[in-house]
Amino acid sequence: MEILVADGALVERRLPEFGRLLSEQTVVPPWNLKWAPGSIDDPESATGFLHMLHQNGGRFVVALDDDIIAGVGVTICLSCDQLLDDLHVRELGANVGDEYLAAVVVDPEQRKHGVFTRLAELRVQIARERAAASRNGHKPTAWVRTHPDVDPVIRVYTRMGFELCGEYAPPLGGVCAPRVVMKMMLDAVPTDVVY
Repeated sequence: MEILVADGALVERRLPEFGRLLSEQTVVPPWNLKWAPGSIDDPESATGFLHMLHQNGGRFVVALDDDIIAGVGVTICLSCDQLLDDLHVRELGANVGDEYLAAVVVDPEQRKHGVFTRLAELRVQIARERAAASRNGHKPTAWVRTHPDVDPVIRVYTRMGFELCGEYAPPLGGVCAPRVVMKMMLDAVPTDVVY
């Protein structure tokens, strides 16, 4: 299994597959979203959402198993007020310059092999590198949200240094679904995790 940061060409070539995987895994419980795979031209679809992230500088991390997508994740620097609004993260307390770990999904056949954890760690590494490269004096925060019933995901982020900071129900994928909000200052390095 290869875990990598995807270049722009890989993202553009495989975006429909990423969208299909995201759609398939978020229309089932506990997510219950109404996201069709769609196309890059449909902002209400899974593929359109991922395309918007890509067009705004989102960094994609991909797990490949013999060129088959086993998982995909995205982190994006919240570089402008419009992104805060479009991604419904202003309500979290996010600011311009913060990082948002926007999505991560793993094919069900690849679960229980550490793929999610490796994708999550790589997204945080990207966020830390961008934070270190930022010289504007802002100490960025990384934000993530997940369903409150997905304890394994919450445990992974907690081990990585994220703290629970609230719940809300943003309009995502055609429904207002409850989400747990977690955050981590990007200058904080957890003491019990080795990267």
